[in-house]
Amino acid sequence: MSSPSIRSFQFAVDAKFLDDLAGGKPFWGAALQWKPTSESFDWRTLIVETKTDGDRRAVDPAYLHKLDLAREIYRNIGWSFAHLQQSKDLPSGRIAQGVDKIWSRALTRVTMVDVGRVSHAIERAGGRLPYEETAWVLGSGPIGKARLSALHVRRVVSIDLSNGLNPESIVMLIRDRGAIL
Repeated sequence: MSSPSIRSFQFAVDAKFLDDLAGGKPFWGAALQWKPTSESFDWRTLIVETKTDGDRRAVDPAYLHKLDLAREIYRNIGWSFAHLQQSKDLPSGRIAQGVDKIWSRALTRVTMVDVGRVSHAIERAGGRLPYEETAWVLGSGPIGKARLSALHVRRVVSIDLSNGLNPESIVMLIRDRGAIL
């Protein structure tokens, strides 16, 4: 039975992402820097379990043993397992707010005309354009921002969220032909 402090997820990731996690990079940092391409071929299944910082089981030897067993079982079937702690591995503050804004607009309808407009504007600007200017190309106010967010989720553009989502966040085209329209 799951507790409100536990969340489990299953992802398909490439080996580079897993290498970053194994190297000690926080999950949110690895996710922000991960750029899968259409040429990625070494896809793996990753099971992630997250816990809040106040979860008392984090120091319970029996529970830690259970996590080790889960890791071993997943390894035996060719999957990876990560146990994440909220404060270390999940985004907080400005980054979390930016990610939330982007994902909350993921289902906004976009067209090939939107793709053409944003591509033209970014290319004309030398390959990089601030978020606010890029959103304006797609429509004034909230609709332009919603369309730009949807294009980010669909891998047409990449919005740099490393300092949160702000008017100066850099937007670039993703040129790996992996867009999902």
